[in-house]
Amino acid sequence: MNPFLMKSTLIKFSDSLKEISVQFNSCKVSTTLQEKIYNLKTRFRLYSIIQNSKLLSVSLLTFRRESSRPVFSSLVSSTLVSSSPISSSPAYPSLVSFVLLLASLLFFPSNTNAQNQNWQPPKGQFLSDSLKVGLPIKYALSYRHKPTADIFFPDSTYNFAPFELVSREYFPTVTNPKGSLDSAIYTLISFEVLPVQELSLPVFVRDNLDCTRVFAPIDYVRLQGTISANGNIDTMSLKKDTQVIPLSQQPNYPIIFLFIIGLSFLGAITFWFFGTPIKRQIKLFRFKRRYDEYLRLFQRLSKATDDKKKGLENVEKAVILWKKYVERLENKPFTTFTTKEILDNLQDNRLSEALREIDATVYGGIYSRTTASSLNILQELAESLYKKHRQILVQST
Repeated sequence: MNPFLMKSTLIKFSDSLKEISVQFNSCKVSTTLQEKIYNLKTRFRLYSIIQNSKLLSVSLLTFRRESSRPVFSSLVSSTLVSSSPISSSPAYPSLVSFVLLLASLLFFPSNTNAQNQNWQPPKGQFLSDSLKVGLPIKYALSYRHKPTADIFFPDSTYNFAPFELVSREYFPTVTNPKGSLDSAIYTLISFEVLPVQELSLPVFVRDNLDCTRVFAPIDYVRLQGTISANGNIDTMSLKKDTQVIPLSQQPNYPIIFLFIIGLSFLGAITFWFFGTPIKRQIKLFRFKRRYDEYLRLFQRLSKATDDKKKGLENVEKAVILWKKYVERLENKPFTTFTTKEILDNLQDNRLSEALREIDATVYGGIYSRTTASSLNILQELAESLYKKHRQILVQST
């Protein structure tokens, strides 16, 4: 076996171990680190094939980066198993084993002390000594750190097993000469039946290189059973609670939404098939209502023409009301028309005599018995115009 080849291999292995150790101390366990370990194993495996013997079997068991717990970064087994004895160099396997063991002790020390010097573990504890299945329990987590450090607490995405997160409450940071104090209270719930349950939550400390998890010491809580272990289940009876708890009514929004959609769809279908008749009936209803309102007011003014004090005023109001209604039917400005213009637009033989009688009453102040009959003529003319336009509206599509 070539001594220089063995020495070169050991130097390369030592350099790789130093680089791996630095990366483990900074908690940068990345894909690059895994590739270096793989290349290291491949190099020694290839060397063993060349020597026709299996020289090295290296197993890296655990790489854990936790401040409050020991970190075991060691070579668990560094053994040389030779498939055939090497008679020419019997001392080299022992030398390789010794060098590998020494490298593991020098370059893979426990990181507990170093990490504790940098980051003190947080304080985490349950606020009660026991819990019941399905009932909430509170867990307090606090951490004192440098004011310049970036600290992150676990949120709802963290796995709180064997507990489940119900809610969390954060408190403002308190800074004093001792440092900054961050704290939070988590409300947890457990459905496990283990007699003793444990939990250790971390805080995440971000530095320039990486983000480090710093775990709190494990805290335990005892499960408080509701059934005695020595009790006979067959002889037990369920606890009855017949007290009615009033519940406030809540609107069923999905049903309301579906009802509105169905009603809108039904209305759209109905309007699609019966939209024109419905609109025509609405117009006829409004047309009839306007006529009834006009007729009621006109008849009231016509009956009040016998009053000596307000008779002439009521006649004038009745004529103005009649002109406005006819103006709306014919779509012409009858309120500004003279008597001659009204006669030119309305073809009725009785209208000429009626308008002259009404003008004599209004402008001459002479009231006679024919004034009431002249108002009736105006009313009959308005009724005939109403029927005419209603018929046109009914026949329209």
